[in-house]
Amino acid sequence: MRKAGSPATAKAFSPATLQSSSPGSLKAASPASQYERLESNIGEGTYGKVHKARDLKTGRIVAIKKAKVSAADRDVGGIGFTALREIKLMQAVRHPNVMGCLDVFADGGIIHLVMEFMDGDLRKLLDDRGTILSEMHVKCLAHQILEGVAALHSRWFVHRDITPTNILLSFRSGAAKLGDFGFARTLGHRDRPLTPMCTTLWYRAPELLYGAKFYGQSVDVWSTGCIVAEMFLRQALFQGRGEFDMLTKVFEKRGTPTEDVWRDVSALPTFVEFSHHPKVPLPTLLPSASRHAQGLIDGLLSLDPKQRPGASDALAHEFFASAWPAACEPQDLPFAWRGGSSAAA
Repeated sequence: MRKAGSPATAKAFSPATLQSSSPGSLKAASPASQYERLESNIGEGTYGKVHKARDLKTGRIVAIKKAKVSAADRDVGGIGFTALREIKLMQAVRHPNVMGCLDVFADGGIIHLVMEFMDGDLRKLLDDRGTILSEMHVKCLAHQILEGVAALHSRWFVHRDITPTNILLSFRSGAAKLGDFGFARTLGHRDRPLTPMCTTLWYRAPELLYGAKFYGQSVDVWSTGCIVAEMFLRQALFQGRGEFDMLTKVFEKRGTPTEDVWRDVSALPTFVEFSHHPKVPLPTLLPSASRHAQGLIDGLLSLDPKQRPGASDALAHEFFASAWPAACEPQDLPFAWRGGSSAAA
């Protein structure tokens, strides 16, 4: 019996499905003139530039992502597989911490995705040294991020590029949403290899650095662990200059793996044995984090992907469930403000 929600039970998705009149689908009568461009190039995802605009019918401020089109895409009508994958995910996963798709339209043969406008991202927040993040703030943000990851994983998606830049923030509500699904894939085909060159280097899981082509959602869990640690440190935990240097940085802090620690590590495609480094205690690495926070991060950053908790399991960790201080409400995060113009639309 197939599990509900597995790729085998999902409705087939093709350019033809974009012609339906369901919410978020491509509407032939939805012209670009419905949207007044307010600001160009407010950001750029993996596969497209993003503009700020106003929906002239509703007055709502939105973000419009113009999907890049390759030569191969033009040969098959201008709709690329990457854009289709991104739309598929945003239609399939409806969650407050996952960026949704408000509308999709074609203009000049190019797909445009209309999304909720978000004021900033976690990268900009972490770079702003004037904003102080206490543990209750980190807990609130970490919970929202893991909620989004759990929602993706429950529908058999793997994001494959969870970074501070791809966690979008609303200044009005304090909401954090996962965005930029250009690298996302569905899992369930065990004989289908995936590229290990898919995650921004500093957040790339060690199995990917070792060239793994058959991997799972635990690569997202590693990336999330890096981000939670970074919210305490205010700088990336592992800052390598290339794949080999990244492995060195990871093993210097997390310990050099052996078969006892990470079974079958030596069978990975580009496995190289490193000189021995002991695991550095997390109180040394993250002195400002509580022991409960350190315990959560320790699990998320397990070298062996099979030892990392799932996103939903991580949400049940005592750090969230019972440890003091409790998470603040999203609207009480230090960057959030009530009222205002852009997000009120």
